[in-house]
Amino acid sequence: MKLSQEKVLNVSKIDKGVLMSKSEEILDNDEVMEIIDRSKELIKENDANFQAHLNLGICLYFIGYYEAAESHLIRAGRLTKSFESSYLLGSLCLFKNNFKEAQSYLKSCINEVPLLCGYIKLGEVLLRRSKFSEAREEIKLALRQFPNNAELITILGMTYLPTNIFKANKYTKRAKKIDPLLFRPYINLAEIRKAQEKYDSAIHYYQKAIELGNQTQKGFAQLLLASLYFETGGLEQAITYCKESILSNPSLVEIMKNKGFSFIFDDKNIRNSIENIISKKYDQAISCLKLLYKHNKEEIPVCYFLALAYHEINEIQKAKHYYKKVIQLNLENKTNDLNKLFASRAESILCTMVEITQTNNMPIENLVYFENLNDKLQEPEINNEEIENEAEEMLTVEGNYPNFNESIKPLDIEEDRINVFPDDKSSDVRKTNEYFVSSNKESQDKIMESCEGNTATTGVLNENNKVYPGKRTNTLRQFASSADPEPGNCLIF
Repeated sequence: MKLSQEKVLNVSKIDKGVLMSKSEEILDNDEVMEIIDRSKELIKENDANFQAHLNLGICLYFIGYYEAAESHLIRAGRLTKSFESSYLLGSLCLFKNNFKEAQSYLKSCINEVPLLCGYIKLGEVLLRRSKFSEAREEIKLALRQFPNNAELITILGMTYLPTNIFKANKYTKRAKKIDPLLFRPYINLAEIRKAQEKYDSAIHYYQKAIELGNQTQKGFAQLLLASLYFETGGLEQAITYCKESILSNPSLVEIMKNKGFSFIFDDKNIRNSIENIISKKYDQAISCLKLLYKHNKEEIPVCYFLALAYHEINEIQKAKHYYKKVIQLNLENKTNDLNKLFASRAESILCTMVEITQTNNMPIENLVYFENLNDKLQEPEINNEEIENEAEEMLTVEGNYPNFNESIKPLDIEEDRINVFPDDKSSDVRKTNEYFVSSNKESQDKIMESCEGNTATTGVLNENNKVYPGKRTNTLRQFASSADPEPGNCLIF
């Protein structure tokens, strides 16, 4: 194929590993290399040859030479604007986490030619910038031109996740029904189930995504599944999927290190300790981890695995100390994603271990604070700039949408048909809370007897008929922050 015969290459499926001619003929590797060689010759003859720079940039992008591709695409864009160069430069900026510039390039691409792939990339960029309303509008606009497109509907579903998890689920399931072999809906359904704390279902969808994805996608899904197992306490499965993700996609190593998985690759002592815990050789694991802790008492993974090992051999006081230490370090320092998971897991475990004497030994999971149902709750002021900055720190990997677990906002009752208690139950809810503040034990028992048979709601209403999660007390975090360098009632070393 001669370069002169093809003025423009078709980039609409380039990110799916397919490069086509303008007439949509799929190009093989030999044809791609021929275009590269011919483009170089034309550029030597005339450095202002727009088409040669553009085609060379497209082909270099296709074979993975991104830096070289970027320079030629920028040069082509300066000579003549084209939607192809805008799309690929936007994709490269997205890959480098430069979301604002990516958004600018992709909007320019869509303004020139409303490509489906352009809308998909733009939606992904806006999701990463936490601009959910803007992403929703762009995707709805795209759906007018490309109705029933599964990829667009998948992104539309994710725009609802922070505000309406039911709509997010509905649209994502619709996308899966339209294209059962599409990778992204399964990842997104797994994230939705994780946000709902339906972990078995989340694992199922991650595993389905692993089955359907290409090698890059498979590695990414395995990494997400490893994170979920770390969060839920499946240590052996977490380590297994970490290793498998690297085998599937070696480029994930740097991403995993940024997320906090570096000890799996760089620290043989911690890695061996984990293997000993998995093999139930707890004494060997503890001996090694104690030496590491003595050297550096601010390493969250060391504290977490020490707590885990002591917990397994029923050394509860020592386990409590190190779980508290994990939470304390996470609160005091800016930590990575995996350390946050360790802290979350430590809190969950302490919930089942710790008895709070100030509340008559009531289990921690019962320490729920109920707002006065007649009070109007004020939404906290949101700093959009901070949200965008946090979003820009997130890693850019195919399908890696932000984790919205801690940003679920109130749901509309009428729209989503959420059942709440009638007004006559509200007094019982307040009585339940009185149990924790009453100084008279007899009055406490009477209050609890009067509440028997009534189920306390975990949400409250405001004047706008919104359901808000009940607020948990900060007792556990206060308990964790009281952790001493060494526990007072047990000997660690």
